[in-house]
Amino acid sequence: MLTEVDLNHLIKQIHGDNQGAGLFIPFASQQYLQAIRFGANRMHIIGATYDVNDINEPLAEMWHKSMKVEKEASSAPTDLVKVPEPFKKDTKWKQWKESLTTYLHSKNGQASIPLVYIIRDEDVPSPERSMLRFMIS
Repeated sequence: MLTEVDLNHLIKQIHGDNQGAGLFIPFASQQYLQAIRFGANRMHIIGATYDVNDINEPLAEMWHKSMKVEKEASSAPTDLVKVPEPFKKDTKWKQWKESLTTYLHSKNGQASIPLVYIIRDEDVPSPERSMLRFMIS
């Protein structure tokens, strides 16, 4: 439930309140805490279940890499892919759909998840398929 900023404030508060008491959170552990917060937030956003007992160092490392990629992507240029033309009566469906799909891959929505996730091949989406799309993106 904490934001990235809130978690940083909590870590600083722990360090400040415990000066001389020997309680210190190493930098790598701080990074893992941020990564786990990031990962839990993403799981919550997509509605995927997760078990806190499954959190371990490899999972924290994976989420840390994802967090870094997301931060780098947020500073990338956003106008690299052309917006598709509006769909009209004489528009060819296949080319337009491919253009729209490409465009949605280049635009991020909530939690920096590419907007292409809104396009589904099936009428009723499965949580497993949504999670797979999220992990691949």
